[in-house]
Amino acid sequence: MTAGLPFVSSRARDAAGGTALLARHPLAPSGMVLREGVFAQVEGRVLAPGGPVDVVVAHPAAPVFRGDPTGWAQEITDLPPPAVSPDQPPRLVVGDLDATLDHRPLRTLLARGWDDAADAVGAGLRGTWPTDRTVPPFAAIDHVLVSGRASPVGVLTRDLPGTDHAGLVVTLAVDGGRPGATGIRPGP
Repeated sequence: MTAGLPFVSSRARDAAGGTALLARHPLAPSGMVLREGVFAQVEGRVLAPGGPVDVVVAHPAAPVFRGDPTGWAQEITDLPPPAVSPDQPPRLVVGDLDATLDHRPLRTLLARGWDDAADAVGAGLRGTWPTDRTVPPFAAIDHVLVSGRASPVGVLTRDLPGTDHAGLVVTLAVDGGRPGATGIRPGP
């Protein structure tokens, strides 16, 4: 999998305890500050030919994995702010947020200036979890949040062996230019 994505920023751990950012183009620090959560999260600036894009790979721990559900909400609230200035690189938050568009912490985060890519293209209810059951995925808990000079133009889900989440592939138009794809693979 990493042959086409040679640039890596990783805090991977066993099971779903960490995250990694794999990129086709070189990575640099984005300068975004991540508050430590239950699961390790990463950030980076993808130095793409058309200009940099700042990315956070997030995985707040779901309320079912902790004794205090307010911790899950706080981890979502603590995600970095969106890009708001035209001179800032586009900014993405990608990952298993363990929240649907119905959950207040995610709605509050979106109200700060993020766009949910799937919702923006009319696929906000497309389930991504669970994929390891006999019923189809019914919960849209995996997200690509977009801000700044990037606009979602397409969303697909893909089956991924070895995980209970569907892969989410989002096509973005950056600066109104040629669309490019970013994909996330939520943890197992």
